[in-house]
Amino acid sequence: MTPATFSACQPALPGPRILVVDDLRPVRELMVALLRQTGLDPEMAADGQTALQLSRLVRWDLVVLDIDLPDMNGLELYARIRGVAGGGQLPVLFVTGRPAAAAGWCVVAPRRSRLLGKPFTASQFIGAVEQCLAAELA
Repeated sequence: MTPATFSACQPALPGPRILVVDDLRPVRELMVALLRQTGLDPEMAADGQTALQLSRLVRWDLVVLDIDLPDMNGLELYARIRGVAGGGQLPVLFVTGRPAAAAGWCVVAPRRSRLLGKPFTASQFIGAVEQCLAAELA
């Protein structure tokens, strides 16, 4: 990702900057479509490396992050994004197709985080995003 391609990442609508990271294209596109229906303009990444590249260019208000990515796990990626962003409490919505396997996530998860199991309904997803964004404003 070069600065020249950054213009495609600029939000068209004012509002929180949200990054959606999921390796499953249909799931990633569904989450982005749901966010766009609410008037938000998220950016998306299919893997951890792309998410890190985008995070060097944008300071996110929320990251929606699959726990199981092909190149790194979601908790590792979250820590690396926070490092790029200079630390702080970046809200994150972790999503996973294996919620039972992620049961221990709360031990190491950041304070302003939520866990949402796949499959989820549109209202569950939007509700979790709203909770995370409200935590950012608190």
